[in-house]
Amino acid sequence: MNTLHLMTSGKIGGIERLMCDYATYSTNKNTFVFLKGTGGDISDEIRANGNFVIELSNSKKNIIGTIKAIKKICKENNIDVCITHFASPIFFVTLIALKRWNKNIKTIVYTHKNPTDIAIDSAKNRIKNRFFVRACKSSDCVIAISKHVKERICEDLKVKPSKVKVIYNGVDIKKFASSNYDLKNPLRLIYVGRLVYVKGVQLIVDKLQLLQHNNIDFKFTIVGEGEYKTELVEKITNLNLNERVDFVGKRKNVACFLKDADIFIHIPICEEGFGITVVEAMLAGCICICNDKGALPEIIEDKVSGYIIKNNSDKEFLEVINNIILKRESNLKMICEAQKSASKYSIENYSKIMDNLIQTLN
Repeated sequence: MNTLHLMTSGKIGGIERLMCDYATYSTNKNTFVFLKGTGGDISDEIRANGNFVIELSNSKKNIIGTIKAIKKICKENNIDVCITHFASPIFFVTLIALKRWNKNIKTIVYTHKNPTDIAIDSAKNRIKNRFFVRACKSSDCVIAISKHVKERICEDLKVKPSKVKVIYNGVDIKKFASSNYDLKNPLRLIYVGRLVYVKGVQLIVDKLQLLQHNNIDFKFTIVGEGEYKTELVEKITNLNLNERVDFVGKRKNVACFLKDADIFIHIPICEEGFGITVVEAMLAGCICICNDKGALPEIIEDKVSGYIIKNNSDKEFLEVINNIILKRESNLKMICEAQKSASKYSIENYSKIMDNLIQTLN
């Protein structure tokens, strides 16, 4: 099956990493088009693994030129299925145009995030949302990364449930799996992800102050970069937490940091669409503490494979931390359950499901 993937750039990112790993195991003939023709680690890796990569340099404003370029690519490569992976109006319009140009080409809208994040109340995003809805309704299939995202697509955007298929993200288990467990002193806490307001890292910092007031010794590592870092640094300074918090930036060797940590914390403000870093942390042997936002309860079974804090309760968070410190035998059981649960999100399993879905469209 000849499949065309529409993406923004070939630089490192969560979606880019997922598609790169998928291409390694996929049995389809995959072609990747990157709208920003600037290259990058991911596009280089995809190309090195034997997949076809095309880097366009079309401006976002040149929609007609982009559509023509993609039509030409589809014709020259006998494309059967075209998938857009980013919530970009230019890609949505392209999918709609492809269906009108050639009804035999199947199109897929892949929603890698909660659709409510797309429909932010601003003129620009309302336009984006309108094209998103039209692309979903004209496509042959919509892929949602969780049951929660499917519900939002169907209820908020009125897309038929039969058209939306849930495919959970995949992880390279070999890279993250760990058999080591040894609760450290000080307790090693970690967050991995973008440093933006909606990811709620500032809420974690508030809870660190709670631990400090209760004489719990800890170190907190933040892996990632983002526009909210300045505010976080200021907050950490004001709360006298500088000696306990370490910003290490964006890293390729995330698995090493996770395997060295005891507890992974993720308490976003937004309705999390999935939570790939949570799965990675579970595999790496971290005890995960998350809130009940979005799809996170789909990944973690509360008090079995991790902890789900409701309403971001400080009291519940402190109880969980004390429980982890005091009941070490139950920690090991929880880690085993977490690794067992997370193993179903293997990249190999993901790739088979993706390939099967694509092949059933024809």
